[in-house]
Amino acid sequence: MELTLSKREVSLVLAALRSWQEESQTVDLADFYEAYFEEHEPLSSDEIDVLCSRIAETSSKTRE
Repeated sequence: MELTLSKREVSLVLAALRSWQEESQTVDLADFYEAYFEEHEPLSSDEIDVLCSRIAETSSKTRE
């Protein structure tokens, strides 16, 4: 699956992931968003780091 995002969209996605990553250290956010996690566990902090890196690398090829 390929998804093209603008730099603005990439910024928002990265900010949301980092916010989730930080907040999930003290709160079980999956309880608040259980509809999204019925079949899968949320990503761990390390997995979020990897995903953010992948998004940032890919976004260097993204147009405005």
